[in-house]
Amino acid sequence: MDMLPSSSLTGLGEVPSTADLFMRGRLAKLELSDGNNVYAKLVVGADGSKSRVRELAGIKTTGWNYSQNAIICTVEHTVENFTAWQRFLPNGPIALLPVGDKFSNIVWTMDPTEASDRRSMSEDDFIKAVNDALDYGYGPHPETTSSGGSSLSWLTGDVNISAKERFETPPKVVKLSSERMMFPLSLRH
Repeated sequence: MDMLPSSSLTGLGEVPSTADLFMRGRLAKLELSDGNNVYAKLVVGADGSKSRVRELAGIKTTGWNYSQNAIICTVEHTVENFTAWQRFLPNGPIALLPVGDKFSNIVWTMDPTEASDRRSMSEDDFIKAVNDALDYGYGPHPETTSSGGSSLSWLTGDVNISAKERFETPPKVVKLSSERMMFPLSLRH
């Protein structure tokens, strides 16, 4: 990818060519592996924290590492999960993100030592730890709704149902469906 500094287009008597626009810094030129060139007014660098597009464009970043890691894996439930769940724990949040059928992805953030310990747990112990974190972690422990009423009934003025009665718990994790991967967390801007 080449990008040239922008310059004026004055003095051109006709519609500028793509090459003229590139030479005057109005277009970026991307050279493909087959030797062809593509010109664009806009190049989006949506290729991650180690963006090659950002690097080629000469855009500088600053960043720092957090003293946290994330364990990421796919889990299976006994029933389909239609809701994203998040629980805030002292060492970082755990999120349960539905991906269809009876599967969800877990993203569990914690300090590096705890992440290493959890990653080396047996599958059964890890599943128990995930369920404990989602259901019985820190904070209040309301019961799951058994009345079958709308969880949004408070919007319609039904004040007889308490917040405790409206609370639902996430579906139980019963099986790991992928390897537990551990990633250090950092921020770049």
